Amino acid sequence: MRKTILIFIVLIFIVSPAFSQEWGNLEISTEVNSVYGQDYIFSVEKWWSENLGAGLSLFYNPNSVFSYKIFLQTLYIKFIYGKFYPYLNLMTENLELKGHQISFYLYNNEIFYLSGYGARKFFDLPYYYHLPNEIPLKILGWNSKITDNKYINLSLTSINDGQENYLIDISLLNKANLPLGNINIIQNASLYLKDSVIYGSILNSASLSLGSLSIKGLLGYLNPNTPSFCIFDPGDIGGIISLSLPLSSTIFPEYMLGYFYNFKDSEHKFNLGINLTCNLSNYLSLSSSIRYVLSSKNNNWSYMQLALNFPTLQGTMWNSIYLKYEKNTTQENTSLGLKITYQF
Repeated sequence: MRKTILIFIVLIFIVSPAFSQEWGNLEISTEVNSVYGQDYIFSVEKWWSENLGAGLSLFYNPNSVFSYKIFLQTLYIKFIYGKFYPYLNLMTENLELKGHQISFYLYNNEIFYLSGYGARKFFDLPYYYHLPNEIPLKILGWNSKITDNKYINLSLTSINDGQENYLIDISLLNKANLPLGNINIIQNASLYLKDSVIYGSILNSASLSLGSLSIKGLLGYLNPNTPSFCIFDPGDIGGIISLSLPLSSTIFPEYMLGYFYNFKDSEHKFNLGINLTCNLSNYLSLSSSIRYVLSSKNNNWSYMQLALNFPTLQGTMWNSIYLKYEKNTTQENTSLGLKITYQF
């Protein structure tokens, strides 16, 4: 496997340097956590055109297993192997899969198949990120562009968690251009077949952009018997909305407010959050994020992140030093990290 990875890295850099539109990214990061120890991440991707690219990601923690991701994208086929986020629809927005994906492209259609072990993950939260992938999944789906502004996604998921159950998803995306911006609306319906009983769920999202103003919303219901691979817990009904509006040419805040009621646990949950970016100069910016969940069952959760960002090499390299703090009902942890991204 080590030889395969090394050969793949070499191929990414030497294959056909004659493409005029080629570009790439190289990312190296490390994070020291008070509970999980130190993580090391290496990622590289190279694109020779919009439809031709390859990449590799490596993750290592001395206290856990080594993981990786390899991908290859061409005009007619896409192949991913390792640990990755498929991003298929709203219902699987936070699904991380340890396995493989293969997709075939024909005109405006994509037929995809995924297989492996899945888990509900939030990539920026250390607690979730270090959870194992334990649920066997197989996904067969179809994605198509109906018109320039309408898309459809259909998928069938086999979930073998002790017994084999099936999840059917249909997702519709509608785009519209406005005089000063655009609007995107996604409707996602799901049917979960378990023990010969069908359970229904629905999620809807919308994003509106008007100049410097941006509004995003997510509203829906997830049946208590349906496994969750998204922000909704099983049994949740409710939604969350965010508003982005610059206060000046250097201060860019985003406010978030959400409410969920869980039928399974009879629990009320309030989501509060703010993201703030402040450009201190052309070469230095400060970004912060605060999120808090207030629960009627005292299942409170909080998360904070503060990052100092500075470009080098005339903007081709972007560096970030950050501090994270996370606390839930079972533990709290603190992280200190460094991320370096280089564009070539």
